[in-house]
This record gives sequence, C-alpha cells and structure tokens, in this order.
Amino acid sequence: MTEDPNRTIQSVADAGKSIGDATQSAIKLADKALTFLARILGEDAAGLLKDKLYYWRAKNALALQDKLNNELARRKLEHPEAIPLRLAIPFLEAATL
Repeated sequence: MTEDPNRTIQSVADAGKSIGDATQSAIKLADKALTFLARILGEDAAGLLKDKLYYWRAKNALALQDKLNNELARRKLEHPEAIPLRLAIPFLEAATL
C-alpha cells in the first residue's frame, strides 16, 4: 500500500519544524548562557568558551558528513538524486512556517 504523498510531505514538514524550533531554543539558551558567563568571567573567558563551542560544532558537522558518505557508499549511492521541486518546495515552505 502506498502512503499519500501529501501526508508524507506534511509529516516531513512537521518534523523539520520541530527540529527548527528545538535548534532555535538551544541557540537562544546558549546565547543567554554566554552572555551570563561574559558578565561573570569577562569577555575573554566567554570568547574562549564560544570558540570551543564553534570548534565542537564544526568537528561534529565533519563527523556527520563522514557518516553520511559511509552510508551512501554502503548503499552504493554515488550521487543521491535531488528531491523533485514539487516535493522540495512544500517541504521548505512548511518548515519555515
């Protein structure tokens, strides 16, 4: 049985919105924490923590890219196909709402 494409699109859009909301909340919380630490420890100490955070994020992004490349190789997918625009545009629109 094939699932309704509109339902799938809505499910993916809802998941994207949830991830976006959680990310925004985490960014706001981190910003507040860094502002608080900057007041207590001074700008230099807060800057060091911020640099560590940026390093961790970059390192994590590279590790995730390696995992993705390994998974693509395992599935023998050299060049994943692009999402058709008729699906991609509604995904992006719903994720931004």
